[in-house]
Amino acid sequence: MNATPSWRKKKAKKPEGIPLAPAQRALRLVTLLVVGLAVVVFSRAALRAHRCLVTLDVRDADIASVLSTIRWQTWEKIDASKDLAGKVTLTVEDMPLEEVLEILSTQLPCRWNAVYPVYADSASLRRLRAAIRGTGTAEQSGWKSWQNRGRGPMGGGGGGGMFASTAPGANRPVTMEVEQKDADFVALALSRVSRAIVVVQDGVAEKLSFKLDKVTLPEAVKVLAGELGMKWNRLYVLRGNGGGNRRGGPPVAGEAPIDERRGPPPDGGPREPMTPERQAEMDKQIEAMEATMTPEERAQFEKNRKQMEEIRKLPPEERRAKMEELMKDPAVQARMQEQMQTRMVSRLKNSTPEQRVERDQRRLQRMKSQGNNPSGGASTQNRAAGNAKGSGK
Repeated sequence: MNATPSWRKKKAKKPEGIPLAPAQRALRLVTLLVVGLAVVVFSRAALRAHRCLVTLDVRDADIASVLSTIRWQTWEKIDASKDLAGKVTLTVEDMPLEEVLEILSTQLPCRWNAVYPVYADSASLRRLRAAIRGTGTAEQSGWKSWQNRGRGPMGGGGGGGMFASTAPGANRPVTMEVEQKDADFVALALSRVSRAIVVVQDGVAEKLSFKLDKVTLPEAVKVLAGELGMKWNRLYVLRGNGGGNRRGGPPVAGEAPIDERRGPPPDGGPREPMTPERQAEMDKQIEAMEATMTPEERAQFEKNRKQMEEIRKLPPEERRAKMEELMKDPAVQARMQEQMQTRMVSRLKNSTPEQRVERDQRRLQRMKSQGNNPSGGASTQNRAAGNAKGSGK
């Protein structure tokens, strides 16, 4: 008997699907909606984190809780020293992270910095973060560079000083050329042109030669790490007043090194002789500044430096008279007035009346503890009283 041709074979019928019950269809629909909503929410959170945007509406909130929320929103590494404490009040929507940190530094006795570490492995980074938080020591953790350079100025960037004509910007392009320089020198130079502190872990002895032309700071740090065959990262650091003074940190464009910034002593007397180690560090700072200066900045810096050298050589009385003369210079007064107005506007805009009263009281107590009771003390009292009146107290 002949086999039946394949084309005449009847195709088997596919089993019909069992219809879903209404409850099952509803569950499937809800599941799809939940997944879709989760994707939208996660995508928005990822976009906001990529842009480092913060949205907060808090009043008298503990700083530790606020920082935890900011970390969750931005996915950034944010470390606070163990002496940082207090409460903050702010309402912001999609505000850049660094602007939020600036507000926090206005409301609390603290300062913030962006820190770019260059390191060999994750264990080294953990030791640095422990030193930043105060649960470890910089010297023992292999980060002496943080101990020496980690006292950045309040609020991240430098104020520029009385004689400075320029100051670093948060997004200032980096242009520099180094020839056979050590990594710590390069890190110091990069710190000078940015609102950040660049540090390299201990034990790096390589000499570097490379050129940067109008790159961002992260790109510059990436080049530095690549030349060393190391890793790099970015941290945001908040430290209370116990973590360093306001005017420390690397010098900025157009500004004298740390020791020269202070100028002659207030009493007109001679300063303590500089140790060879301190002189070497100051020479290194000057060289690092010159590596990243524009011709205009270099000319302004040399002018400021020569001026301070001449003043330092004068007898005490003439030195005091010269300083008073400089203070009367219209350009100096204009810069000082601009800096003062900027601080006042920021303080009024970013703090509550109660916080301003508390800050004035702390300042008055500090002046008394230092044995200073000039007319400024009375003005501080009056200012505190005015702030209290403005807050309805």
